[in-house]
Amino acid sequence: MRAQLEECVRRLDEPLRVALAGQLKAGKSTLLNALVGQDIAPTDATECTRLVTWYRNGPSPRVTAHATDGARADVVVRRGRGAEGLPGAHGLTFDLSALRWNPGPSRAAEHASNPGRSGEAGHHTNSSLSRAVDFRANPGWPRESGHHPNPGVGRDVEHYTTPGVSGDVEHRPNPGAGREVEHLAVEWPSEELAQTTIIDTPGISSLSRDVSARTSHLLAPGGNSVELPNADAVVYLLRRLDNSDVEFLERIGAASDAHGSGSGSGYSGAHETGSGAGYSGASGNSSPLGVIGVVSRADEIGAGRIDALNSARDVASRFATELERTGLCQSVIPVAGLLAFAAATLRQREYQAFEALAGVPTDTLAAALLSADRFARPDLPLPLPPELRAHLTARFGLFGIRLAVTLIRLGVRDSATLAAELTRRSGLDELRTVLDVQFAQRAEELKAHSALTALARILVANPGTEADALLPRVRTLLADVHGFTELRLLGHLRAEELPFSPADLAELHRLIGGAGVATHRRLGVPAHTEVATQRELALAAVQKWRTRSRHPLADQFMANACLTAARSAEGLLDILREPPTTPFARITLPRN
Repeated sequence: MRAQLEECVRRLDEPLRVALAGQLKAGKSTLLNALVGQDIAPTDATECTRLVTWYRNGPSPRVTAHATDGARADVVVRRGRGAEGLPGAHGLTFDLSALRWNPGPSRAAEHASNPGRSGEAGHHTNSSLSRAVDFRANPGWPRESGHHPNPGVGRDVEHYTTPGVSGDVEHRPNPGAGREVEHLAVEWPSEELAQTTIIDTPGISSLSRDVSARTSHLLAPGGNSVELPNADAVVYLLRRLDNSDVEFLERIGAASDAHGSGSGSGYSGAHETGSGAGYSGASGNSSPLGVIGVVSRADEIGAGRIDALNSARDVASRFATELERTGLCQSVIPVAGLLAFAAATLRQREYQAFEALAGVPTDTLAAALLSADRFARPDLPLPLPPELRAHLTARFGLFGIRLAVTLIRLGVRDSATLAAELTRRSGLDELRTVLDVQFAQRAEELKAHSALTALARILVANPGTEADALLPRVRTLLADVHGFTELRLLGHLRAEELPFSPADLAELHRLIGGAGVATHRRLGVPAHTEVATQRELALAAVQKWRTRSRHPLADQFMANACLTAARSAEGLLDILREPPTTPFARITLPRN
């Protein structure tokens, strides 16, 4: 019990943990690469994506396989070659066929030294692990995975052996090893991973029940489990919205509620305390705190047309209405993950290929882009070899090719500008903004909720001690989830508008943290504004929005939105209250 409590404290000092979840082939590894801006997770999505993989910041690329008995092994990582010396479209491959296991500590000993790390890939050091890296073509790798206008930068690495990376992994048995890989650990030098640990999970609709169960156990452990929460927040990828998606999100919420969070997701009444975490009609299920949906592979929704993202936004809006109505998700964002990742790692040779295609007559190119197979046919009169055309299709998709060519025809003249435009139009920038507002700026709140949830589980599982007196207080703290009420309202405001003036809508958006959670950002004033002035603005906001919530023509949604804004302003008053003054001690000067 002491070790578990120490883990609760230690978790508060770690980076925020965000899990990527969704059905098989939803595009989780591609989105991970796009968010990190590097090619670190294999994207050749097959049934071999069967392992939970933890991605953390580290001084150098490091890949480790962890067995159920605590043993560890180095993983051979290979990079495929693409057309004309470009890196392969599917990035890295991880070979688990011949792992050489180094006996690790027993599971009990590992828990004693690293409490609460069940299924987690922490920063483990093992001097016996080999670090044989073959930088045959570019000793500076992995820098090649970034954006390089210079075609000479970023050659392939044939293969290397390192302690720890994964994404889409081919898992083949190791004869005679007698061990099963439980999870993979990836350490990679990355600013994004320094702030956030990303957990890539197997598809929930895998053909193997055991594989799907790994994700369920990670995010929604059943029974009377006292395992600490593995993730603080979830990004759930959707290609469509069916029963398996809804049921999985409900299991996550039910697991949270079963362990005493008490944070009901329904916001069906005018809760002036702001303790509800949802808005309409979610009868009693506790939605996971910090869940956003992503309509992944959004370019495929519009069949790769130039306006595919517009169709995807309509689909995302329908998904958002359903998921937010049931309290299962706070926002749904359409993202063309393949295009976002390709834009983040655009090479100069690829830009030159798009320039050449831009000179092809519009009708000729449109006919060639009717399908991926047709575009790669060798008999087409196009200025690119078939192998390069196939490479562009695998990297950018037909939607990305059409968009890139169109942008060049409209005046884009360099690879950096093209990469920025493709990123913006992929939806990745919008997703980053939502992740920043809902996850990064509320990281301490999310981690505190995970720690309190873990503490509640530990107290429930160990009754009859003096710590029993803490449980009511812990449940009270877990019930105060106004921050997540704000998140759900932000999600609603993306999909529907309240009958307020633009100025009032902007104020509402600011007050509930849509522009940032700092007090001056919520109040819309410069950071150096005097505290007394900020208190006056916060008090005026409380009065304004409480009055509006009582308007006779306000429906339930409008009243709840106004009450949420008022509750947020009250929180600002609490933060901005005058600190107690301590009189200065009388100073007696020494006599000469």
